[in-house]
This record gives sequence, structure tokens and C-alpha cells, in this order.
Amino acid sequence: MKFKRIICVLAVLATLSMSAYASEAMVIENQEIPTSEDGTVSPQAEETVWLYRINDGKMQKRLWSYTRGIWLTDWIDC
Repeated sequence: MKFKRIICVLAVLATLSMSAYASEAMVIENQEIPTSEDGTVSPQAEETVWLYRINDGKMQKRLWSYTRGIWLTDWIDC
């Protein structure tokens, strides 16, 4: 019984002796969002879509870029 009490006291002391400081929050300045001349927001990420077809009985897919208007991959069997 005395041994358990000593262990508990040591555990509490060890816990209290550890210093837990909150880290300082970083301040981020407001960044201006780039807009076009008419005031609309322009997308920055490339917009893509997978297109599918069946060729010789096999399903294939190909990635099309809406942003650049080009194919990004060749036809891939899936």
C-alpha cells in the first residue's frame, strides 16, 4: 500500500515538474486575392477531368485539362 502511494506521489510530481508552455500564435498578414479586371476571382488550380471510352472491348481513360485545353495523358487501360 505504501509502495503504491509513493509511486502515485512520484507520478504527480513528475507531471507537475514538466513545463507546458503554449506556443505563440503566428500572425499572418492579410494577402490580397488576385482578381481580373472585371472584379471576378480567377482560379489558380488547374481544373481537370477524366474522360472514358471503350476501345476494343477495354475501358480506357484520359486526363483533359479544362484550364489549358490540352490532353495531359495518353489513353490508359483501366
